Order: sequence, then C-alpha cells, then structure tokens
Amino acid sequence: MAPPQARDLTRVDFRDQHEGPAADAPLEELVLRLFRYRPRWVDIAMGVRHFLVRPFGLDTTSASDVPPSLDEGTRAGPFWILSVNPDEIVAGLDDRHLDFRVYLTKKQGLVVRTDVLFHNALGRIYFALIRLGHVWVVRSMLRGTAHARAA
Repeated sequence: MAPPQARDLTRVDFRDQHEGPAADAPLEELVLRLFRYRPRWVDIAMGVRHFLVRPFGLDTTSASDVPPSLDEGTRAGPFWILSVNPDEIVAGLDDRHLDFRVYLTKKQGLVVRTDVLFHNALGRIYFALIRLGHVWVVRSMLRGTAHARAA
C-alpha cells in the first residue's frame, strides 16, 4: 500500500485528543516510545482485529515494525509517516473504508490527536466497533511512554 498523498483530510467525521504524562524528552523520542510500547493485551486485540478484517481487504500491517527514526514517506508500524518537524509529526493511513491522520505534538506530555474521514458505511460500522478500543489503546500507549525507551 502506498503512502497517503494528502497530509490533511478533506473532512473530519471523528476527532479525539489525548495527552500523556509529563515527559522531558524530544518529540520524536516520545513518538518512537509510543509506537514501540504496547501492553500485551493490545497485541492480542490487534491480532484479533487483523484476523477479522483480512477477508475485507483492510490493512493488516504489523504494529511491531518501527524504524530507529521517523522519516517522511516511511512506515512506523501500521502508520505512514507523512510529516516530521520539531513541533509536529503526522502519521496516517488511507484505506477503502476510511482515512485517518494522527497528529503528534508535545505540550507537557505527548499529545495524540486522531482525525478520521469515513468513505462509506463499512467505514462507519468498522469505526463504531473499534472506537472504544481506540480510546483504550491510545491512553494505554500514552501512559507507557513515561516508562518505555525510544530504542
């Protein structure tokens, strides 16, 4: 699957934002920690998700493949890295059912904002099913950034 062409979505159907604990580390290091830290239950949940969506042709790229640094146009787990600068890192994915962008910034801690654009009924149904899990996963991974190492 090719990286998304556009940085921002043309419309936002869902948006949420979560902030992790205070952290004294550069933005890229915090984002690498976020992408690398996953409690075991998240890996199990993602495995179940991949099994269930594979027949529908949805992206099932492993979340465990995170490079040593974040570069535009490369993958970090299931995300394409779309933009990297000192103040914001943008990741995302475009699929048949929905597109999403994850905006990563730093205030006192790492801030994760997720924007989602639905393309069809499958996108709405899919996201309705995973929405609660999305919140739990993001919050859990943010808590882990305080304890995880970048590499």
